[in-house]
Amino acid sequence: MNIKMIGGAALLFAASTAQAATMSVTYEAPGATNTTATFDYYGVETFNGKAGDTSFTSSFTYDGNTIELTYNDVKVIGANQYGGDGGSDYAVAGLGYGTLSYSIDITQSGSAGVNYFGYWLSALDAGNTVKFYSGASEVFAFAPVNVLALVSGQPDYWGHPVTGENAGEPYVFLNFFYDGGTFDRIEFIQAPGGAGYESDNHTVGFFKDKGDGTPVTDVPEPGALGLLGLGLALAVVARRRKA
Repeated sequence: MNIKMIGGAALLFAASTAQAATMSVTYEAPGATNTTATFDYYGVETFNGKAGDTSFTSSFTYDGNTIELTYNDVKVIGANQYGGDGGSDYAVAGLGYGTLSYSIDITQSGSAGVNYFGYWLSALDAGNTVKFYSGASEVFAFAPVNVLALVSGQPDYWGHPVTGENAGEPYVFLNFFYDGGTFDRIEFIQAPGGAGYESDNHTVGFFKDKGDGTPVTDVPEPGALGLLGLGLALAVVARRRKA
């Protein structure tokens, strides 16, 4: 876990949720693998040295307080053309590793809580969804078609930004700012079909300034891009490797 106290990026998007909550979302410039947002406190899980792990807890401290991220049923694998910033290990759900989802439980002592999460979403396919919870309540969900709508006309996001491989899938760093409070659990979900949900550089904290990231302001409802998502999913499964 890399411990940080500074940063910078942002956006403005109110999405429909299971509750009346407001989540702002931004995406970073092409090739970015970390956030540019600024924070009162934050930490980054890079997964370095964790290949083969499935359940573990990472923590960082600030001003005598602690934030812990407890990963449940994740699969960490070595870097390849589908993920791994700078040759590091990365997290995945799916790909035949025995689970199509994993969760991150967030606990904190002595401060305001956690209202930010960001991650490098690599080799995006139409089966990827992330959900946020506060207690037992789902407060926000972000589906694959949301990201596809953002980058479908921007070729610089397609292909691994370091290796140049896998030009058929987008790679993008996403920022999630919870304006309505704090959250304490995140779930990554991969739809069945043989592909995977790859991500790296999981960043968590309490944001200070959203910065200048590109806002997600006009994201179609998932049903509006259902056919696009299905078509991409079938194409991905046809060409992607299975574990």
